[in-house]
Amino acid sequence: LLLYYNQILGANAAHVSIALGVALLLDAVSGPLGGAFSDRLKFKLGRRRSLMYAALVLKGVFIVQLIL
Repeated sequence: LLLYYNQILGANAAHVSIALGVALLLDAVSGPLGGAFSDRLKFKLGRRRSLMYAALVLKGVFIVQLIL
């Protein structure tokens, strides 16, 4: 991925490395936090299914905004 951004797109390798590192760090932190949050939920539909339905609604809203 770094080679693609560096050699094909011409981006600075240091900037791409920092951006990828920050993205990996945020993913490493947000994954367990999201899992702990969903483990504590108690809805009639279940812990994970209610979040999937909420994400589906938000995804629909964002797709409509992209089209308009």
